[in-house]
Amino acid sequence: MKRKNILLSPTFAILLLFIFSCNRSPQFNFENVKIEKKFDALFDIVKTNSINSDKVNWQQLKYDVYSQAQNYQCQEDTYPLVRYVLRSLKDNHSFFLKCSITDIPNVMNRGKPPIYPTGTQLSKDLFYLEIPGFLGDSLQTIEYVKKAWEVIESFAIDQPMNWIIDLSENSGGNMWPMYASVGPILGNGTHGYFRDNKHKTFPWIYKSGNTFEGDSQTFQITGMTPPIIESKKVVILISDYTGSSGEAIATAFHARENTIFVGSKTSGLVTGNQVFILPDSTLIALASSQYMDGNKKIIEGPIIPDIPFSLAEIKKTEPTGYIKLFENWFLNE
Repeated sequence: MKRKNILLSPTFAILLLFIFSCNRSPQFNFENVKIEKKFDALFDIVKTNSINSDKVNWQQLKYDVYSQAQNYQCQEDTYPLVRYVLRSLKDNHSFFLKCSITDIPNVMNRGKPPIYPTGTQLSKDLFYLEIPGFLGDSLQTIEYVKKAWEVIESFAIDQPMNWIIDLSENSGGNMWPMYASVGPILGNGTHGYFRDNKHKTFPWIYKSGNTFEGDSQTFQITGMTPPIIESKKVVILISDYTGSSGEAIATAFHARENTIFVGSKTSGLVTGNQVFILPDSTLIALASSQYMDGNKKIIEGPIIPDIPFSLAEIKKTEPTGYIKLFENWFLNE
């Protein structure tokens, strides 16, 4: 079965699953059969797919939830219980949405337009690229990657390039356009993995402007060729605001040689979220996989910087602050 992951982590490649369980619960007398089917579906989904499935007392949790849900008449009454089930998973990343699939970007962005990548040249061979969090529609997704590639292309020189990639304000969203954006810097190859609760792995692959999760293509752009550059040293700026898909992009650089992480530890939302549709058309984004770097090392929690540093201070003096802080490292062969 093909999977799509989002690291709201949640796409935007999204897996849409309608699951209607036939396992009725005879010990409960639901006043609304549709509500019973909704919770049958919910428990089927989370028990099968949650990364913490083996840590939950499912019998007790189901009893607690069904004892209350059997008396509900309206779907709106069930929302707090759905959230309770997700909190019980203790993954700190799963959440409930009462909107349609197409409305997710607008809801998560709170009606604000997306922010696109920007960059600047700091010295002859040192370049700064900011990769912000992103959720958007298909046209905005393409525009996001184009903006990043245009910045990289404008800097292209005939020698290895050093980079400062800023993920410090990237709280997540759709990882695939972000991954495609930094693909020319990473180069073709496998740079990370999702690992599900059965320990099956799904590689993150960048190849000539396209991205893949295993055999499934997650981003494709036509009419534009990605920049072809040679990258040397890379500094990744991270903070406690860097989360979810932002941490996925940091993970993609985690096993890269000549790469250091600077700032403060990330938020620790290092799981891939999968979106499921419940029978009443509400949604859950479920933490269904862990991040692994290119060497298949599991990212257990927050990504810890190699150099702890207050980015608030350095940003007051950019770009000279960046050059002064990193010049010795970039000059040291």
